[in-house]
Amino acid sequence: MAGTATEAVMSRLARLEDQLLGFVTEMSGLAAETGEWCRVHRERISPDSAKVLDNLGKRLQAQQVRLERFQNVEVDAIDVTGLSHNQEEARGRRKRINVAIDTLWQEVDSLRSKVTAVLSSSSKDSDSQGPPDSSQSTAGADGGGGSDPGPEGDGPSDRSAAEGGAEALLQRARRIPCRGPDDRETFGYVLQTERSRISNFPPEEILEHASGVTPYWHRRCEDLISNWLAVKRQYGTSVEKRFYSSMTLAQLRSRLIRNRPLVFMGAGDSWMLQSGEFGYGGWEAVGTEAEEEPLVLSRYLSYSEMQLSALLGVSTPTHFINDGGRHNEGVPGMPGTFEEKGNYYAGVGARFEKGPGFNEYPFCVVGRNQNVVKYGYGRMERQGDAAEGGAWSTATRRTPSKEAAARAYMDCWASFYGVSHFPLFDEALADYKAGGTRYVPLSGEQRNHPTAFFDRLVYGRRIEAVAVPFLMDANRRAARKGTMAFCHVVGLGLGVWQISDYQECMMIEVYATLLRSLHLPNVSDVNFAWFDGQGSGVLEDGMVVRCAPSSHGQGSGVRVWFNRREPAARLVGPHENKLVCAMYAWDGASYPGNEYWQGSLSGSGDPAAACCSTIAELQNPDVNVERLNGDAVEFAGSSEWQYSLAPGGPD
Repeated sequence: MAGTATEAVMSRLARLEDQLLGFVTEMSGLAAETGEWCRVHRERISPDSAKVLDNLGKRLQAQQVRLERFQNVEVDAIDVTGLSHNQEEARGRRKRINVAIDTLWQEVDSLRSKVTAVLSSSSKDSDSQGPPDSSQSTAGADGGGGSDPGPEGDGPSDRSAAEGGAEALLQRARRIPCRGPDDRETFGYVLQTERSRISNFPPEEILEHASGVTPYWHRRCEDLISNWLAVKRQYGTSVEKRFYSSMTLAQLRSRLIRNRPLVFMGAGDSWMLQSGEFGYGGWEAVGTEAEEEPLVLSRYLSYSEMQLSALLGVSTPTHFINDGGRHNEGVPGMPGTFEEKGNYYAGVGARFEKGPGFNEYPFCVVGRNQNVVKYGYGRMERQGDAAEGGAWSTATRRTPSKEAAARAYMDCWASFYGVSHFPLFDEALADYKAGGTRYVPLSGEQRNHPTAFFDRLVYGRRIEAVAVPFLMDANRRAARKGTMAFCHVVGLGLGVWQISDYQECMMIEVYATLLRSLHLPNVSDVNFAWFDGQGSGVLEDGMVVRCAPSSHGQGSGVRVWFNRREPAARLVGPHENKLVCAMYAWDGASYPGNEYWQGSLSGSGDPAAACCSTIAELQNPDVNVERLNGDAVEFAGSSEWQYSLAPGGPD
C-alpha cells in the first residue's frame, strides 16, 4: 500500500513539474515581449505608462526566477518522496507542494492577464496618431488599483483587450471544479452550484462586473491598520515580529483579503482549507510560537488579524439567478420574480460567540475578569488623548512587557473607536449606577447586580464602520447608472453571533444617524429585511428620512421599509428600474459563501448569497486577482464618527 501511494504521488508531482516547465517558458516569452515593447515604443508613451510597463517586465522576470527555483525544489521533493515509505509523509509533502504551485500560478496568471491587456491595447495605440492616454494605460496595466474603477468597471476600450481579460478571468475560474448533478457529496475547493457560474453569462458583462468589484474599509481604518502594524512590530510575538518586519500596508491589506481558509465557522472554529484539509480549532495559536502546520501565520490570518479583516467589506456587481432567499440553493427562479442584475455587498457583523478575548468581545463587552489593568484596560496617564493620537507617557512604558503590549494594542483600538480608553469593570459599573447610558447589562444579567456590560458607543461605531461604505457605495453606483439605489439591509451578526438584546435596535439607530448625516442623493430606499423589532421607535415603516444637504442645496429624502423581502426580489411599481444594492452577512475569516464550500447551501445568508449570484467567483481572490488585493482597496466615509450617544451618556 505504501509503495502504491508513493508511486501515485510521484506521478502527480511529475505532471506538475511538466506544467510548471511549460508555464516558465510561456512567462519568459511574455516577459521578453513586454521588455521589447517598452524598448521600441518608449518614446511614444507617457512617462507614467513607461514606468508601469517597466515594472511589469521586472515583476515577470522575478516571477520566472521564482518558478525556476521552485521547479528545482520540486525535483528534490520528488526524489525524497520516491525514497519514502511513509504514506502520511508523502501526502503531506504533496499538499504543501500543491499549495505552493497554486499560489505561484495565481500570481503569474495575474501578471499574464495584465501584460496581455497592456500589449493588446498598446498595439492599437502604436498604430494611432499621438501618444496613448496615460491614465488608460496605467489602469489597464495595474488592474485599477490607484484609480476609480466605477460601479461596473470602466474597462479598456479596445475590444480585443476586453476579450483577453475575460478569457483570463474565465481560465482562473475553470481551475475550480464544479459539483456535478449526480455528485451527492463533494468536499473541498469545489463550486457547489453550476447555474450561478460566471461562464453562463456573456463574457463582456462578466468582465465589466469583475472590474467593478471593490474592497472597502471605513476611512478610520486607514490609520488603524497602520497603527496596528506598528504595535505588532514592537510588541508582537517573536513570530509576528519576524513576519511583519518588512511588510508594507498594501501587503497587509492583501493578506486580510486573501489569506483565509475557505470555511471558518462556529464557536469551535470549524475550518476547511483550499487543499481540502479540515478540522476544528487551532487558530488561537496562529502567530505564536505554538503554531503548527497547516495553520501558520505565513499562510493564514491570525485571530488578531481577524479583528481587522472583519471591518472589510466587498462590493460586487453581479447577475442573480433567483431572489436570493435563504433556501434558494442555486435553483433558477421563475423569470420576472427577481432582479437579473444588481450589486451584492459583503459586510461582517460583530462576532461574540467565541467569547472573551476574541473578535469584538474585548472592545464591546465589559467583564469583571476581562476588564482589568493587566489586559490593557483602564485610564492611564498619556501625552495627549488616544482619540487624538496621543502617545503613552514614559512612566507607562516602564510597565511589565506583557502589560505594555496589552496596553499598546488596546490603545490602538481605542484610538480607532474614538474613545480615550476601554474601561475597567468598576468604571463601567459606577457609570451605570450613576444613570449613564453607554453601558447596559448583558442579556440575562440582573440589572441590580450585573457582572458584565455591553458598550453601546463602541458597538454603534463598529456598525457604522460597515454601514457607511455600504451606503456610499450604493449611492455612487446608482449615480453612475443614472438611477436610484434600493438598499437591502440585513442584520449583521444578529444570529448566533449576537450577545445582547440591544443590538438590533442599535443597528437601526446607527442607520438612522447615518441617513441624516450622509449626503445620499441617489439612494431612494433603505429596506430593513427580517428585523423582528421593526423600527423600535427610531425608524418606522414608510418613514421618509431627510439626508444631509450638499453644498448645492437641500438634502434628499430616503424612504425606510421594514419587511421580509428577499435580497434580489423583483422591484415593482415605483421601484422598477432602480438598482438593487443588497447586503449579505459575510465572515471576517472565510471565502465568500463560507459553509457553501462544504455543501451546506442554506445554513445562513452567506451560502445563500453564493448560490443566487456570481460572488463565489467574482468575490473570490483566486479568480478576480486584479480587484481583490491591497492596491484595489478604497476607504469610504469621514475621519470623524457620526454616531454618538444621546445627551446624558458619556463619550
